[in-house]
Amino acid sequence: MANRIASSPITLTSDPASWRSIPEVPIAVQDGFGPKATVMLHRGRWRGLIPREGEQVFAWFDGASRRVEATALRTRVSFGQTLESDARGRALVIGGAGESLYAVGPEGAASCLGVLGEGKISTACWLGEGGVALVIGAEVCVYSPGPERLRPRLRFRAPMPEVWGLRELSSPGAAVSVLALMGDHNAALYAIGDDDEVRALADFDGLELADVRIFLDETGYRMMLGEGATLSVDANPIEAEGLAAALDLLALLPLVDHDEELAELGPGPDLARSSASEAKVEFTIAPLADAGFAPPLERLGRLTAALIRMLRAAPQRSASDLEILHWIREGMAADLRAYLHAWALHAPNNPAVYEFWMQRPELETREFIREHAGEAVKLGIFASGEPIVARIAGVGSCEVVMIDEEGVPYRYRGLEGFLADLQQRSDGEFELDAWMD
Repeated sequence: MANRIASSPITLTSDPASWRSIPEVPIAVQDGFGPKATVMLHRGRWRGLIPREGEQVFAWFDGASRRVEATALRTRVSFGQTLESDARGRALVIGGAGESLYAVGPEGAASCLGVLGEGKISTACWLGEGGVALVIGAEVCVYSPGPERLRPRLRFRAPMPEVWGLRELSSPGAAVSVLALMGDHNAALYAIGDDDEVRALADFDGLELADVRIFLDETGYRMMLGEGATLSVDANPIEAEGLAAALDLLALLPLVDHDEELAELGPGPDLARSSASEAKVEFTIAPLADAGFAPPLERLGRLTAALIRMLRAAPQRSASDLEILHWIREGMAADLRAYLHAWALHAPNNPAVYEFWMQRPELETREFIREHAGEAVKLGIFASGEPIVARIAGVGSCEVVMIDEEGVPYRYRGLEGFLADLQQRSDGEFELDAWMD
């Protein structure tokens, strides 16, 4: 990823450890927006576009009620939307067929920032202090905040065939605004000074899947915007390093021709928050097509396989427990999937292994546990009352977490690690011995 501006110190650097900070997508978010919505996380807020009647409806996730609410804002622009939040929590949304810009507040009311006379917006981003940059065709157009609508500032030509992602990388209030333009195989960074001078900071080509968005799962529908100078190449988070050094020698970097003639934006209607009935979003999420099939035991550890045999020996339910099957997701760890499947198809009667008392699995909602375990399923308790849960995330083995009476988490590598600890504690006969292969 070489910078073609030789005098610039900016590099795009991949940090493998950055994946540790990538959050999980809560099940309430997955199910609330539905399987085909474009969902974005930024500044701790989940927003999305839900397909409806040939258009996309902008919707937001209410963390208190853990429900998704639709707004009155509709758009036919999907891919170029980053749904970025500003410091006030307002999401930037391209409306209509791409002719309008809206700022949608945290509670769902939308203020129109302006309407184009001609042309279509393909992507847009917030600038410090309430300004906006947007892309129309091959041109980057910069607008400043105004008393009613955005005011024209300047425009310049983008150096790439198409721009699908736009972000400001500098802090609000800075003397220079740094814009990142990302377009699949290309990335370019520009500095716009208070004097409206535009200078090229970086120019990269030959990239794969260059974007301002970071994809959170394999669906391609769930994404996040990183903080600071975090971008994405080949589905990996990267950092634009050397920005400060580049700004120190800004006068030595190439000037970019720009035009200060830019079309005014026209007025557009503001949209009130939707009524309760209009805002209601509901999806029926069916279990995976193969969730009811018994997973093979060959991929499981010896103790885990014994536990699953014990659970499967219980009487079969007259009908599968669909709620438990619902928690089985694509990519779920094999041990947790087998455990949930056994409970969904069988009805164990207060099963226990040593001091681990199992209970019917259900999604964990207690906040003090979610702080330590994230999205997790209840497995049961110890005889002394400590809760035991399994994290839903992960494709190798689930992480089992026990929270002691002082709120300290103890973590085990999958069900096998947890059961091995129980086996070590037990003195004498161990309940799973009879179920060993």
